[in-house]
Amino acid sequence: YVPAGAIANWPAHGDPGEGVAEILAPFVDVNTNGVYEPMSGDYPYIQGDKAAFIILNDENGTHPSGSDSLGVELHVMAYQFDSADENIANTTFFNVKVFNRRGTSFTDFRFGLFTDFDLGSFNDDMIGCDSARNVMYVYNGINNDPGGMGQPGYGANPPSAGVMLLSENMASCLTNTAVTTVPQLFNVLGGLMPDGSPMISGPGFITKFQFNGSPTGAGWSEVSESNPPGDRRSILGTAGTVLNSGDSQCYDFAVLYKRDTTKTNFENADELLTVADLIQTYYDDHLQHCDQITVGLQEQQERQVLIYPNPSGGTFHVRCDEAFEITLYDLNGQVIYSESGQSGDNLVHLDITSGLYLVKITTTTNTWFDKIQVIY
Repeated sequence: YVPAGAIANWPAHGDPGEGVAEILAPFVDVNTNGVYEPMSGDYPYIQGDKAAFIILNDENGTHPSGSDSLGVELHVMAYQFDSADENIANTTFFNVKVFNRRGTSFTDFRFGLFTDFDLGSFNDDMIGCDSARNVMYVYNGINNDPGGMGQPGYGANPPSAGVMLLSENMASCLTNTAVTTVPQLFNVLGGLMPDGSPMISGPGFITKFQFNGSPTGAGWSEVSESNPPGDRRSILGTAGTVLNSGDSQCYDFAVLYKRDTTKTNFENADELLTVADLIQTYYDDHLQHCDQITVGLQEQQERQVLIYPNPSGGTFHVRCDEAFEITLYDLNGQVIYSESGQSGDNLVHLDITSGLYLVKITTTTNTWFDKIQVIY
């Protein structure tokens, strides 16, 4: 066995002697010894059919916001599915785990997403948000996107795109707000204007969600305000939380896209919100959520579930500390196997084609998700 370079060089461990955490990139620890050993069958833990994993921190160099560094480290996994459902295939999922690597605790830690969508031509965009769906989105202000800066546009009936929180509720959404200082940025993440004053909607109500109505309806939108289209930059924020020294916080979100060439630019914005409902359901039913991702021996012990070998030849073991129900799904979300198991070691025999499958293990107290690859 010669592992591929991406497997052999997976950054599972750091050097504590250099101030780096011992456990870094998540991996499947087949023999549960807490050490990443690809020659013994360990392999990277990824979501989707293809993924990219990035580690970032703010300890080296100038902080982008101009503030002092927080000692925060981000583990970011972006992933996609090769799905027959175009809504799933056109969605990029993100898992972000935030680690507090410093001795200081934060009592009001906020996570935000800054976007400069530039949907085709950068100077004809409009922004909206839907707080019920936790979506911040962009659509064209005109029904023909001309492109620009040497790049072709979408032409007639252009699409809509958005950023959607999957594991958290959106606490704020503001666009084209001039932010030049760190206190101003903190205010905006909390749904306030940069100077700390409340945001007032077009109808005159205090809100934390700017342009929270549909461009095709009677709600507050850039269309109802008769705003000229332009270059838009937006910030989505989550509610504040406590992030103690050594702790972590996890966030799942997705980048959405929808284009129906029979719909207008404004109608495609509504179509995108329909896609958001589908993606939230897919995430809830089929994907491993933030707090369930396995990163090594300690969390595997907490899960009390082990699936091995993986990959398998159609036969694998499920070890669980209590009675359980196992359900297998293909990547289109179809149930292909369901069975009950007892506490201890259970052998599962499958007569299915080679491929990647989603596994759901349910007990009376918890639910876990995992993936298994079948190779003949």
